[in-house]
Amino acid sequence: MNKRLAVLMGVSTLLVGAQAVSAQEVSPQAITIQAEEAIFSDVAYDAAGGRLLVSSVSDGAVYAVDEEGNLTPVLESELVTSASGLAVDSANNRLIVLSSGFGAMFGGGAGGFTPPEGFPTPDATMMAQGGQMPQPPADFQLPEGVSLPASHVLAFDLETGASVYDVDLSGVAPTMGGLLGGVAVDASGSVYITDSLAAVVYRVDAAGAPTFLSDSQFGAQGPGISGIAVHPDGYLLVSKTLDGSLYRIDLTTGAVQAVTISDAPASLSDLTVLANGNVAALNAADSSLIILTSADGWLTASVQTTLPLEAGGTALTANGNTLYVLQSGLPQGLPQGLPQGLPQGLPQDAMPQPESTPDFANLPPVTSTILRFEF
Repeated sequence: MNKRLAVLMGVSTLLVGAQAVSAQEVSPQAITIQAEEAIFSDVAYDAAGGRLLVSSVSDGAVYAVDEEGNLTPVLESELVTSASGLAVDSANNRLIVLSSGFGAMFGGGAGGFTPPEGFPTPDATMMAQGGQMPQPPADFQLPEGVSLPASHVLAFDLETGASVYDVDLSGVAPTMGGLLGGVAVDASGSVYITDSLAAVVYRVDAAGAPTFLSDSQFGAQGPGISGIAVHPDGYLLVSKTLDGSLYRIDLTTGAVQAVTISDAPASLSDLTVLANGNVAALNAADSSLIILTSADGWLTASVQTTLPLEAGGTALTANGNTLYVLQSGLPQGLPQGLPQGLPQGLPQDAMPQPESTPDFANLPPVTSTILRFEF
């Protein structure tokens, strides 16, 4: 799932799946984070620094988190409007940050964007309409002087915070995009990003040159592909939130193949590859963590383990076989303008719509949690 949608939507917790294991049996360690203004969207592990990092959609910053949940600012840059995605480029000692312009519609960052009248916004209503992003009317024209917000991928030196590159992804693909989802980095430093709105995967090489890959299997425009992981054997794994599809993309040929999953989950949002070769994923349909395994190089897969997550999951990352699951909290008493009731059973039911633009500038303290599992 696009991490902004994951932060702002709740789903009921109902465990369904093969070989279910209770969270109590696994006994994950919980790291509790208190933050005055930050709403966290992604988590990454900095192996060289031995630290967990989290990004915030509300203030655009990146923080290190210690075992007690204390936050230390790592990056505060005016270049980042709203930090929706996060990864570490270990080969080049870089911090990769997604700054998703459409996310500003949810109130993130200093560059808040109010869409012009008549322009559809990526709210949860489309989840109840089969996942299709509503399109502007055929005769829609942006008002003079108004442009859509840009979505950027940025690289910073992990030690100094100096900017390495800032790539505007607007216009890279021919379809309207900007709803950036997952981000992953390969061993050479190339960065791969899913665009849930444009239904494409961007590639930005270590020098900052962007290209894109599209495939009819990704579906039409709308919140679809989101999770992405680089497998060390030379391919990408890309997931689709709304129907649990998983795709294998050969990094040499660009060939896209659907992975056949036995007892397939209804949803697959964020992904990460564990050192043992298994893939951990979040199932947004039933608020669970699942472990997938494959015996044929991810042409087929099966669900090995299913763990219920009472508070759901926003994002995940791994260090070896240690898995970290971010559960991003919302403030007690949602900001004025947001509906006070969250729906059950998405995508069948529509999310109540806000009566006014939410005010994210004055948030009460937010409690988030990072769960640590050992596999």
